[in-house]
Amino acid sequence: MPKGGGIEDYALSLLSDLIAIPSVNPPGEKYDEICHRLESALKELGFKTRIVEGVKGKPNLIGVLGEGKPELLFNGHVDVVPPGMGWETDPFKAVEKEGRIYGRGTADMKGALAAMIAAVKKISDEGVALKGSLIFTATVDEETGGLDGLGYLVRKEGLRADYCLSGEPTRLNVCRCEKGVYWSKISVKGKAAHGSTPERGINAIEKMAKIISALQSIRFEKEHRILGRPTINIGVISGGTKINVVPDYCEILVDRRMLPAEDPGEVKGEIESALKAVRAQDPLVDYRIEDLLFADPFELPEDAPLVKMAVGAVEEALGRRPDITGLTGFTDARFTAVDAKIPSVLVGPGDIAQAHTANEFVEKKQILDAISVYSTFLKRVLA
Repeated sequence: MPKGGGIEDYALSLLSDLIAIPSVNPPGEKYDEICHRLESALKELGFKTRIVEGVKGKPNLIGVLGEGKPELLFNGHVDVVPPGMGWETDPFKAVEKEGRIYGRGTADMKGALAAMIAAVKKISDEGVALKGSLIFTATVDEETGGLDGLGYLVRKEGLRADYCLSGEPTRLNVCRCEKGVYWSKISVKGKAAHGSTPERGINAIEKMAKIISALQSIRFEKEHRILGRPTINIGVISGGTKINVVPDYCEILVDRRMLPAEDPGEVKGEIESALKAVRAQDPLVDYRIEDLLFADPFELPEDAPLVKMAVGAVEEALGRRPDITGLTGFTDARFTAVDAKIPSVLVGPGDIAQAHTANEFVEKKQILDAISVYSTFLKRVLA
């Protein structure tokens, strides 16, 4: 990748450095290395920085430029999913080809991190003075729930701001809402017996089949204009030991996606009601439900000032009106939007369809456009 003096070369060089650090999660590798690379870039631009570890080995970077109000938070995560199979290039080397930059994390979301920092350099080189504070956070563990990353900074360190922009890949459209999730493990106990005399046992898999049928029969009435309807998915099932043994245990992992209008407690209650109905019909269904993760949905009104500022920045920078969208997946933005009650949007280069795939890429033009959008947004909010 080029290493020159222009803002384009600066951004692509930084992105190349970030891709070369395999900050893979799980298990959470090279967090220190990528954190210090980003810290070095921020310090060169005048940020006051500190590193916060909620859990040893999981450093989160906080940088602050300027002081006072308003406070704008730029957030991105440093971790990437494992590369997997099927790559045509080295996943940890940024390779430019036919207008695309390939590498693990180019879209999700090291491209945005590089573009955000380059945008700060751009307005600094232009001599633009900020009025207020820019807070930059680069956090860990988004790919595994974010509780030790941005979740820790918000819930334990009291991170707050007036506005937040997350750089998740949206093709530089403005995402103002996202679904939440309730993950649970449902287990069923049976009674083992020889496969030739199954009547002497209780088949846990057969009992679980009734539960699965009940969960799939739940009907969702609520619908969101952008996000659609809630969903439920049985992602994992396991049970049994041998073909000739009546299984005495079976478990499933359940993914229930929630709309902003839904209450997480009611969502869990809905699943529990379905399980109770199954047991009422068959008292031998001995089940247990265990919470794995709650991730809150959120929604910012379309006429909110932050949405208007983000839309205006894209229009001014790129000469087009962005789509106002939502995500069916969940991100760290829920911590700022729900826990910290910071108006939050997601605007970033790259396509979410590239996230977690082999041969992940971001269009080079999207990186350059992101620099223009972010620098314009900074001027609108803080200049």
